[in-house]
Amino acid sequence: GAVATPGNFSSCLVSNGVKNFSLPTSPSYAGLLNSSIFNLRFTLPSVAGPAAVVLPESRDELRRAILCARPSSLAIRVRSGGHSYEGLSYTTENHVPFVVVDLANLNRVRVEPGSATAWAESGATAPISRHDMAEIVRYLSTGPTGSIQLDPYGGAMARVGSSETPFPHRARNLYSIQYGVIWDRSQVARAEEFIGWLRSFYKFMAPYVSKDPRAAYVNYQDLDLGVNNWTRAAGWSSAEAVARARTSWGK
Repeated sequence: GAVATPGNFSSCLVSNGVKNFSLPTSPSYAGLLNSSIFNLRFTLPSVAGPAAVVLPESRDELRRAILCARPSSLAIRVRSGGHSYEGLSYTTENHVPFVVVDLANLNRVRVEPGSATAWAESGATAPISRHDMAEIVRYLSTGPTGSIQLDPYGGAMARVGSSETPFPHRARNLYSIQYGVIWDRSQVARAEEFIGWLRSFYKFMAPYVSKDPRAAYVNYQDLDLGVNNWTRAAGWSSAEAVARARTSWGK
């Protein structure tokens, strides 16, 4: 394929009427790229940045931006808020050249109750006792600056069956849990230490959360749980693809 360069890509964008984009040489590039990076680990100089950040103004511009990336052999990362702990919406593996297509300007809302779809994370399926909560707090106190966040679902969630597409983890789930550890730039050298502690705490929490499989909310991907094989999905029907993705997420 063609050599992936910002010049090839930007020329294609301009010739196809996509004007809202930023290149690494642009003054706005760093601010735009970092504006919605949720995990600041991915703002370090050691992390390769995209060849461009594109903000399409319409679905048609989105389509044209993607078509421009293909002949330049650029991988595409679509960012919708940047709320990715794993950095999947603004990084690539093995330094593969890529572009970020940011959907911030595609902000129109259409509500269709009959076909609306939402994916949500699994969480704890039984109340955590006072004794166990005390053990969790004790574990947290041994770490650097770790924390957990509980997001209660509420009893109304159980009214819709767990086989329904919009929310596959309704039944018996009381809340979702987010795990975090924070450090500042002066502590970057200790990053692996902090991440190691967080992994150990994550393992410690296993008895209190969903199991077989332990799963995650689609917008909070957890690569420690595994990666879905979307290549096989090409041969499935639409309904089958949705069903399989719903049941296998997090396995």
